[in-house]
Amino acid sequence: MLYEQSTSDNDYVLMRFDPVGTVHFARLRGDEFRIWAPGSGWTARRDRLSFMDSRTGNQFEAVLGRSSLGGTWKTESSNGGWWCARLDDAFANSQKVESLNANDVMPPLIPHAATTPYYPLRAIRQAKEGHAAICFLVESTGAIVEPEFIELSDDIFRETALRAVLASTYRGWTGEPAARPGCRTFNFELSPVG
Repeated sequence: MLYEQSTSDNDYVLMRFDPVGTVHFARLRGDEFRIWAPGSGWTARRDRLSFMDSRTGNQFEAVLGRSSLGGTWKTESSNGGWWCARLDDAFANSQKVESLNANDVMPPLIPHAATTPYYPLRAIRQAKEGHAAICFLVESTGAIVEPEFIELSDDIFRETALRAVLASTYRGWTGEPAARPGCRTFNFELSPVG
């Protein structure tokens, strides 16, 4: 799983959902993952999955009806998107997560060209602020495909956020995996004139 910070840095985290209702996290430290640490309980009600990372205070929510598991995370002062990629069974079943090398499990995505969205003139005229969180797959060529809005505060920001994501590229790679997940969050805030 990865979740995208509003500072544009991706934070890679392994997650394990136990059948008894507990979620466990393993975070990167250098090039290796730390040991499994318990988070909160997870709940699935109707079409929603909810859980919390007790270390960071991030509250996660996902819509279960999507083709991929992802959603939003929030704290009192920040928000973003997250998206999961299924791990190879050899990694997913590993109890000794600290022996896993991060680059083997989730090779990093390195931005080649990160485009920033423009602020829609209509939103400025209406004094609207908001945010958009978009998750996507990055092909081995570095191209972004299958963008999906995880959160959108107002439809007025949809086109500019989507154009910015699709105009961005990442450094390509050879070998597996053929595609890697990524997320970007855009915050649209007006500055006071004065």
